[in-house]
Amino acid sequence: MYEGMSQARKERFEAAKGILSLEEKRAVGSLAIPLRSALKQIESEVRSGAYRAVIGDDVSGRLPAIAVTEVLRGIYKAHGHDAPILRFLAGGRRDRMTEWVDGQIARETEMLDRAEGIKEELGEEAGRVLVVTEAVRTGDNMKLLIKSLKQAGLEPDLLSVGFLGDYLDAHAAPISREEVEKKLGTRLIVGSDQLPSLWGQKMRHLHGVEKQPGSATAVRKVPERDIHQEVDDPERLNAQMKVNAARVFAIRVGDDLTKDFLKEPGSEVTN
Repeated sequence: MYEGMSQARKERFEAAKGILSLEEKRAVGSLAIPLRSALKQIESEVRSGAYRAVIGDDVSGRLPAIAVTEVLRGIYKAHGHDAPILRFLAGGRRDRMTEWVDGQIARETEMLDRAEGIKEELGEEAGRVLVVTEAVRTGDNMKLLIKSLKQAGLEPDLLSVGFLGDYLDAHAAPISREEVEKKLGTRLIVGSDQLPSLWGQKMRHLHGVEKQPGSATAVRKVPERDIHQEVDDPERLNAQMKVNAARVFAIRVGDDLTKDFLKEPGSEVTN
């Protein structure tokens, strides 16, 4: 069960097991199958170290992005590539923000600033980045994020755990993956045609952050000071403990996927 896992990681995982409910553990663990399917579609890019950064779509893409980053870091290390960085940007529709600053929508300005900051971190040879989200319906919520990354000089691919077309809306015509790719002007990699178990309000608490209207950045549901100081409200402390445990489980999902990829024929690393 713990083959190849460091002692510190074993201890964190064991501690996390006692914090999450069975349903919560299954929800995070259910990422494994669709993420494996999605990563197989970009296996050549992953093995060649093509993606310099993983961009998690806050809020719902946070746990899948953590798992994907763990896989990339493990495979990159095995093949001698530099580890990708992990950053988070909040998706959402541009037309939901009405405040204007210097002739531009404030949300658009903030998103571009964040994207340019990631580009600066990566340097002149920034190259490709992998955007990770939980589910795509029409692609509209990803338009501003993808556009901003492109404007900053990055080359984004979009990995979604699930793809819904627009089947949840009985009054809307279904939309295909090809139509979403055309709308966004980027590649769409999909793990499943089903909703991931983490989708929706029931498991939203495990992400640990919430998106403020008009912001490109999500904020903690439990303030940083509550993590390091005594908390009078046990419910708030328990909420943060669950968030931390969910992230440990997401790392475990990524760790298991890494082992699977490195054991497959053709994955041998040569020095």
